[in-house]
Amino acid sequence: MSLPAVFGTTVETVPWPGAYLGADPRLAAEKRVLFASNGRRNKSLRVGIAWAGNPKYKADQQRSVKLATLLPLLRISQRSSGVEWISLQKGPAAEELAALPVDVTVRDGSSSDRDLAETAALIATLDLVISTDTCIAHLAGAMGKPVWILLPHLSDWRWMQEIETTPWYPTARLFRQGRPGDWAGVLERVRAELAAFPRFRRLEQIPLRRQPATAHARVA
Repeated sequence: MSLPAVFGTTVETVPWPGAYLGADPRLAAEKRVLFASNGRRNKSLRVGIAWAGNPKYKADQQRSVKLATLLPLLRISQRSSGVEWISLQKGPAAEELAALPVDVTVRDGSSSDRDLAETAALIATLDLVISTDTCIAHLAGAMGKPVWILLPHLSDWRWMQEIETTPWYPTARLFRQGRPGDWAGVLERVRAELAAFPRFRRLEQIPLRRQPATAHARVA
């Protein structure tokens, strides 16, 4: 932890312009088949989510949430039929998927992963990752994947304060609580930003063309 002082590291010299971790191409190909898109002509926005970290961490109650907390986000995007949610959650918190309401669909992508190499392979197939301050957020950032990190009012020192970007991961955006415990405010901002996410916006604006019946027959 003293190395930044020894090397004279500054905010300007922290950023790495690209990814420094990657997924095994073979595993990623397997995950792409296993979790093939169910969306409109395979053009849905594929978003991975993780909501809870290690419960033994001393500040876990501040950084982690219950999956039910994310329902306002999951529901509004589900109604739009433009987003597919895939869980990247491991551990006991992944069991919360079984209690989701019938109007919300989140696919279990990682509860049975043996290691983070398998999780990284699934992340490689996604368009965006949304996570609380967990190892999933760090993994996605290290892979150069767009990642939105949901932070408590007083977060870990590495996320600094009152900024929405981080020098550690150039592809990350930080969504902070405006006041302690205000996850509702964070999710409201995320909902608004998700609607403006570039690929999602294109999908909503470009009308789908009808395909000949023979094309559907061949696919079937």
